[in-house]
Amino acid sequence: MIKEQYKHSELTGKIIGCAIEVHKQLKIQPRLLLAGHFCIFTKNNEVDYLPESVYHCLSIEKVLLLEANTEIILKNLSLRDKREYTYEQLFRLQQAERIAANAFKAKIGCDFFSYSMRFEEIKSIKRFK
Repeated sequence: MIKEQYKHSELTGKIIGCAIEVHKQLKIQPRLLLAGHFCIFTKNNEVDYLPESVYHCLSIEKVLLLEANTEIILKNLSLRDKREYTYEQLFRLQQAERIAANAFKAKIGCDFFSYSMRFEEIKSIKRFK
């Protein structure tokens, strides 16, 4: 089973657990929009790729890679996480996400879309809520 392959990492175990729960939900609701990442920061702010097995059990049909200006993401992450990231750390994470998303797309053969977010669009959408 997938879970047993990654017992060494508590975080990876949690991620695998989430993937298993999503897989269960797919049996109830066959279409699901899942927002997630291919990479995360470790405690030392190093980029860590999530294990491929997580994605394989999710039956992913399409990938939408959302990208945005590094400085805007940096500001939002610092506010959300209450910790500081450097521009270089975040830039490395963005590059790793792109590489991992493209590698996954090539390996699985799923549809792939990339969208460069502009936050002024999002602000205007929020006004209508």
